[in-house]
Amino acid sequence: MADETLCGLELTHRYADLGDVRLHYVEAGEGPLVLLLHGFPQFWYEWRHQIPALLEAGFRVVAPDMRGYNLSDKPPGVRAYRVELLARDVERLILACGERTAAVVGHDWGAIVAWITAMRHPGRVGRLAILNVPHPARFPDVLLSPEQLLRSSYVLFFQIPQLPEEVIRAGDFALLRSALRRDPVRAGAFTAKDIERYGGDEAAGGAHGDPQLLSRPPADSWGDAGAAEKGRGPGARDLGREGPILEPGAGRAAPPLGPEPPSRRAPAGREPLGRGRPPTGGERPPPRLPALPV
Repeated sequence: MADETLCGLELTHRYADLGDVRLHYVEAGEGPLVLLLHGFPQFWYEWRHQIPALLEAGFRVVAPDMRGYNLSDKPPGVRAYRVELLARDVERLILACGERTAAVVGHDWGAIVAWITAMRHPGRVGRLAILNVPHPARFPDVLLSPEQLLRSSYVLFFQIPQLPEEVIRAGDFALLRSALRRDPVRAGAFTAKDIERYGGDEAAGGAHGDPQLLSRPPADSWGDAGAAEKGRGPGARDLGREGPILEPGAGRAAPPLGPEPPSRRAPAGREPLGRGRPPTGGERPPPRLPALPV
């Protein structure tokens, strides 16, 4: 199905065999690699507005369907979706793309995976951009607020075996379609074509209804990420503060992942995700990372 935000872009659909799972992903552009990790109940198409902006800025973009979603493999068993395995998928995907490092961008559940990837595989994450999810060490504090408990109550519903899958699939994904129309803060954020993509053959192949994914116990979501030193890494309330972040299961600190204090910020002209491809023939200055559409 055609989409005006992606019209004219040379998007390539590929598959990466990562050992125990095969992931589908969309790739475009040349330059430093930016890996985009979607949330729930999304798939690679979540990044339709950001992909053109990153390409224009001179980056190579890879947007995968995470395991259990859309056209990627859906291994059986709850344990196949532990966060350390999802983080390993990201590390292996970076290598499968022929790169040693990438800027990793995560939103929602994809942001959780991005956090853990940076903690478990710091050598693979050149830059980290997190949308909508605090550092794992601060996550429990934020989650236990009354407002957030209400917003996250759907997770408890997902613990009921089989029922959530049936509810979501009912009426050709009627609940999902309704939520996409009603729930966005910005009215009309999802067009009719967007909603068809989420409820159509591609996404409905598994993006929203995999039983193993929906039934994952919350306690399994973080694996051993609780080893992060609570209260000292960048968190929801003090992302500008510098402090050590402990790798899971280890006693050594990884480099800070949050924004650096003013005295240590990059000089003007150096972008948070690194430079894009260099200019050719002096035709234009080095590309700057744009403010991405939301």
